[in-house]
Amino acid sequence: MIHQSYYVLGVLVLFFRFVARIRTVGWKGLAGDDLMSVGTLCFFTMDAATVTIVYYTGQNVGITEAMIPGLTDADIARLEYGSKIELSAWYSYATLLWCMKFTMLFFYKRITTGTTYHKRLVNALMWFNGTAYAIAFIVVSTGCYP
Repeated sequence: MIHQSYYVLGVLVLFFRFVARIRTVGWKGLAGDDLMSVGTLCFFTMDAATVTIVYYTGQNVGITEAMIPGLTDADIARLEYGSKIELSAWYSYATLLWCMKFTMLFFYKRITTGTTYHKRLVNALMWFNGTAYAIAFIVVSTGCYP
């Protein structure tokens, strides 16, 4: 129940952020940080949904060889489904984190307009952040072999 409250709180914060930005600058004045906030909302929702599904279906982590003979076909199908959803939860969580990072970097880029040093620093951090996300994506993709 408490994790659902955190989800609702997060969605409300993002909703009020969108309302404030649209009222302040209008639809045409929205910037990169606003677009990344939409991505944050999407992956926040995906992560919450996938983690909840895995919580109720289970997955293959913790299943020992001694437990395998006692599993029914329905248990195996349920655990297989939960394991696939778990993998998508890993991707959604990593992408959520990097969407939040890019949201802040786009915000910093917007507020440092006209300052050459800070703009260069933010651009370098954006490249660093993008590279770090690519590495995280590769780690999730190659971290599990059947």
